[in-house]
Parts: sequence; C-alpha cells; structure tokens
Amino acid sequence: MPGRVALRRLPALCRPGSRRRKNSSTPTPGATERGGCAPPWPSSKQAKGAQTQAQAQAQAQAESLAVGRARLRTWLRQTGRRALCTRPPAPRPRTTQPDPAARCAPNRLAQAPAPTAPNQIWQGDITYLPLADGSWAYLAAWRDAYPRAVVGWNVSATMTTDLVPDALRRAVAVRQPAAGLLVHADRGCQYTSRPFATYLSAQQFVASCSRTGNPYDNALVESGWSTLNTELLPGQAVFAELTEARAEVEDYLGTCYNTQRLHSAIGYRTPTQFEQQHTHPNQP
Repeated sequence: MPGRVALRRLPALCRPGSRRRKNSSTPTPGATERGGCAPPWPSSKQAKGAQTQAQAQAQAQAESLAVGRARLRTWLRQTGRRALCTRPPAPRPRTTQPDPAARCAPNRLAQAPAPTAPNQIWQGDITYLPLADGSWAYLAAWRDAYPRAVVGWNVSATMTTDLVPDALRRAVAVRQPAAGLLVHADRGCQYTSRPFATYLSAQQFVASCSRTGNPYDNALVESGWSTLNTELLPGQAVFAELTEARAEVEDYLGTCYNTQRLHSAIGYRTPTQFEQQHTHPNQP
C-alpha cells in the first residue's frame, strides 16, 4: 500500500523568487486524450514497480530530463497517485515528560503584562518530526512573544537535556536580550533540569513554567507547531533522514517563517516587518 511521501518539502510561497502557476489545475504537458496526465518522463523509460517521489525524480534527472519536485507533485495529484514510502506506523512520542523530583518555576507568564517590545518574553516548546525509517527527530524552538518570531531552534535525534539549552544559546547569541527576560515553557524535564536552570541564572533570565496539564499557558508555541507541520510536512509527508530534517527546518524557520510568512496576530505582517516597524516607527 502507498505510504507517506518522503521528500524535501517546502511550500512554493516560501521560496525566494518562486513563481506559482496561475491555474494549478492545468494538465501537465503530455496529458493523454483520456483526460489523464502522462508522467513527466517518457513512458518507455519508466522504472517498473512502485517508487518514492525522490526515486522518480532521480530517474528523470538521470535521463537528462528537467523534472523538479513541483512538477512531480502536480503529476501525482492529477493522476490520483501517491509516492511510496517504507515508513511503518509508529506511536507518536511524548515530548513533555516531567521529572517528579524537579522543582518547577511558578507560572510568571500568567501575571506578566503583554510584551510591548522584542526580547521581553520568550516561549519555548519541543515537537517531533517523522523520519522515513520510522524514527523521529526532535525540534526545540523559542519564540519571541512580541513579534511572534522564532528566535532560536535546534534539531536532534534524541530529547536530551542539551536540546533545549542549545536552542536557547543560539537565540541569545543572535538577539542579545537583556537581563530580566522572561523565559516560559512547559513542565518537561528538559526545562526543569539543573543545567537549564543554571544557564538561566547565569544570564539573569526569569524562569516560568506552565501549570500542570494546561497547554493553553503555552499556546503561542503550540499553535506554531501546527503551522509548521501543515506547511512543512503536508499530506502526511516525512523527512528522508535527520540531515534533511535539519536542512528543511533551517530553511523554513531561517528563510520563510520570520521574513516571508504573514501572521494574522500582528496585522498580517511578517515578524521581521513588525519588529522593524517597532524599531523605526516613522518608516513606511
């Protein structure tokens, strides 16, 4: 049976200089008289049996045919077919695993006023990314609550205690927040670990944890995962391997999400535009 699609998937709207077709329902050149669509490579050279989308693309390129992923996806959609992937069903991992012995910080976010500038409140969380071999990659990210920008992230094969601090260190190195930054997350063991608490103390940041069993305390980040999965992994797609997952997340968060994607919560502007207008309010 056809499974999930394993491919390097990034929406066309996130690619600089990309061009969308005006009518996506237009048949691919070479459509058959019966109304179906011919594959974007000569039928006499098609490989026998099922193929993944990456394999089909590699076959076409080996035959010196200019076939990209977009054209392959169009052909698959128009013919009602799906690329094959060998990924077996697997239970979804739990990303929030509390440590019963840990001391959690109070929910200071609930009493904090809404941010009025960048680098006042950062919120973090962990999600999982499916891989074609049935395993998972884990993405930890931090978002600035004011411009809704993703300020730091880290992708790893395991949910170790280093996953979260590494993402936060990356954000701190780029953003240089002042002391007093409110750092909020759930009650997972990565956020209540001693190394993480030590790092927050060294930076003079203020720790905050969600209430037990209340995902709404961290809704800003939770909703971001839904957006990421919808746009980065549509149609139950999976990443081929960990290296591809890292590259895709880097491309999506570093290139698309902050600088090109419009957010309704900030007036249908990008986080970068919203932050620049705060820094330079008199500029158009």
